[in-house]
Amino acid sequence: MDDFASLKRREFAKKFKKIPRLNKFSQCYTLFYMKKAILPVTFLVVFIVFTVLVKTLDVSAIGPLGSAVGFSTLNAWARDALGQNGFCYSLTQILGGLALLTAFVEALMGCIQLVKRKSLLKVDRRLIVLGLVYIAMIVLYFAFEKFPVNFRPVLEEGLLAPSYPSSHTMVILTVFGSTFFFAGILKNYTVRTIVKTLCIIFVIAATAGRLLSGVHWLTDILGGVLVSAFLVSSYVAAGER
Repeated sequence: MDDFASLKRREFAKKFKKIPRLNKFSQCYTLFYMKKAILPVTFLVVFIVFTVLVKTLDVSAIGPLGSAVGFSTLNAWARDALGQNGFCYSLTQILGGLALLTAFVEALMGCIQLVKRKSLLKVDRRLIVLGLVYIAMIVLYFAFEKFPVNFRPVLEEGLLAPSYPSSHTMVILTVFGSTFFFAGILKNYTVRTIVKTLCIIFVIAATAGRLLSGVHWLTDILGGVLVSAFLVSSYVAAGER
């Protein structure tokens, strides 16, 4: 009887010793993902603060039809200094189309995997996270269209159009920024390098082109960069290992 009791106590002690190890693993796992979340959260906070400032700081009626714009001194200076550029506008329109096409191809890849593997859990984690990031981007787009922060420095068909953040900047930078990291799945080094290089070129061209086109305020571009930085870093934190 004593031997049986001793055996049970030893078994219990062994199980009990495993508990702290599991807790330590859980703590390390949680800490790892908390660290990965720091960058997206930082970009989100900065974007929110910047948006509030755009809405409240140095607001003046410098826009068309007397529309009010935040950071009016800075925005008026940038508008007058840079003017408008039709080529840059057309270029960013093309890049916007390429971004949508890229997002469609990536969505198609996810759908094909879902059909073949017959389970969402078996679809590549990166494709799932990428899809969630694009959904968040779409939600943000419609939210700022519904509740405009300010209006463009030019009229669209004689009407005011929502301007902040620059939707083209947000979409192009989010899609090609995320694709830059997603391209890591490509096994061919040359193809992977070409795709990543193109993503960098498109991101730079879209940011500069949208600013030089003259259809947005400078703060619209900065807002688009910040919100896309939040979305891309969210993809990297949740989708990339």
